[in-house]
Amino acid sequence: MKINQSIFNNAEHAHNRAEAVLQGLDAMTEADREGINDAVLVVKNRFIQIKDEAKKIIDAAYERHNNRPEKLISMALRVHHGIPLEISRKMGSMQAEIRTFQQKKEDLIAKGFTLDEIPKIIQGPSDSEIESVDSECRALSVESAALLKFASDPFYDYSLLVGTRLECEIPQTEAEEENQAD
Repeated sequence: MKINQSIFNNAEHAHNRAEAVLQGLDAMTEADREGINDAVLVVKNRFIQIKDEAKKIIDAAYERHNNRPEKLISMALRVHHGIPLEISRKMGSMQAEIRTFQQKKEDLIAKGFTLDEIPKIIQGPSDSEIESVDSECRALSVESAALLKFASDPFYDYSLLVGTRLECEIPQTEAEEENQAD
């Protein structure tokens, strides 16, 4: 079973509720149980079962956390923290190209060239080039968010790495996953 935050929270809630019910049943006096002893035993056994099932989920979650893929988490955070600089460089480079083109265009206008003549002399970045850089930066932002979510997810959901540059680092087997934790 794949454990996520919701399943873990439900297991903790069920465990705590079952524990409270069991304590309540144990606190019953013989007089309280008179005539319903068999029913109390059935209820008690069911709540013991619920508590045990919840405990297995909780233990599996803690095991998963204790064996977290520290190297992969570190890599995800390192890449995540580098992405803003990557975006800044891409955007800055494009903005510099646009400014350079605008400056050259203004210089040519000052020298008497018309707006029809300028495109024959100099070329600025095309709309598709500008859109391409914007698209790359949006994709980098999405990747950054996915990497951060993976690194901060207490269950280290590998599916969050799909589509990122760390996708190739996703363990393919349980043995690889255990090796990632070392």
